[in-house]
Amino acid sequence: MNVNGKLHEITNIPLFISSYSANPAHPNPASFKPMAEAQIYLGTDFPAGFTNSFIPGFSFQAKTDATGAFTIFVPDGFPNTIKAFLLATHMIMKVLPPLNVPIFAPVYRSETFQFSQINSKVQDIYVIRTDGTTQQSFSQAQINEMTANIRQQMHLDSLSAFINDGLIGITGQDQGATLKADLFLSPFTGPDLNSFISEKVDNIDIDLPGPDFIVGLFVSKDEIAKQFRQGIHNMMPSLNKQIIDRVQKDFGMLITQLEKNTNSKVTLTFEKLRFPVVETKIFGPFTIKTRAIVPDLFVGLSRKLFS
Repeated sequence: MNVNGKLHEITNIPLFISSYSANPAHPNPASFKPMAEAQIYLGTDFPAGFTNSFIPGFSFQAKTDATGAFTIFVPDGFPNTIKAFLLATHMIMKVLPPLNVPIFAPVYRSETFQFSQINSKVQDIYVIRTDGTTQQSFSQAQINEMTANIRQQMHLDSLSAFINDGLIGITGQDQGATLKADLFLSPFTGPDLNSFISEKVDNIDIDLPGPDFIVGLFVSKDEIAKQFRQGIHNMMPSLNKQIIDRVQKDFGMLITQLEKNTNSKVTLTFEKLRFPVVETKIFGPFTIKTRAIVPDLFVGLSRKLFS
């Protein structure tokens, strides 16, 4: 079987909405353009289920041509109960020569569907780029509030987190032990359309008081690291909710118009995260820069394919 589709980027929103509402099969071609050389993945939950990595764990892929068209060949024999979803990515840059490695970022995620629903009809996918601003971001104050909750959950003596360029640096103390770690955030590319950010805690360093062979009898580094990761992970649902509320507030009218005029739900996908400086304070010889985490995103139509 084949999954056939075309990926388009909307360039004139009012014209697209009016023409799509009048004729969903043929919106005005002046309102969009093809997204060429995009990577399209058909992720499946066979055999190990969906994964939280950039590329689905078990997937088939294709590249769009100059018209935005793609065809993904899927071997026959899969059980009809297997679920799948489409993930579209586009190239945002290339690593400098001599490598010339393309860097891709997500632009669209579909709702899951079963293999039994796949048919030969061309699935037209339209996306709208929406760059974020510092008013549509995560502030250091929000990170401080989340960190305070994590500290209470983990019963640590102290815990702080600061937004740096590209990551969140975390330090803490508990019973004489010093904790250091980096929290990396990236766009979520899985089929859970209510999640937008993936989190990864790395570079964990725990400095225990006294020789490790003595204190190790009472304190497990692995357990502290496990609880630290879990503490961060537990905060992500509330962080995701803040994202949904913020996007609905700032882009609600656009989303409402699309859903009303097209009778179809939209899907939201974060393309990338930026960490701009929003405030600079100088204290004598010291300069303190406060950053925010700003998501750039795409609104996609249709949310549900093969309907």
